[in-house]
Amino acid sequence: MFEDVPETNRDEARYHPSDEASNEAYDDDESPEGRNWAILLTLFSVILVQLAGMALIVWAVF
Repeated sequence: MFEDVPETNRDEARYHPSDEASNEAYDDDESPEGRNWAILLTLFSVILVQLAGMALIVWAVF
């Protein structure tokens, strides 16, 4: 029963022409400034949330 199934190369079976298309918006080499701003905004938001949490704790205690 299984003798009629031809052998296939796994790499050829998974290849699709759209795999080579790169998305320029998410390419780190194309826009390092945007990536830096994203990191800075993420750090700022984390620090801001921590400060707000500490302020709520201080407000609740006193």
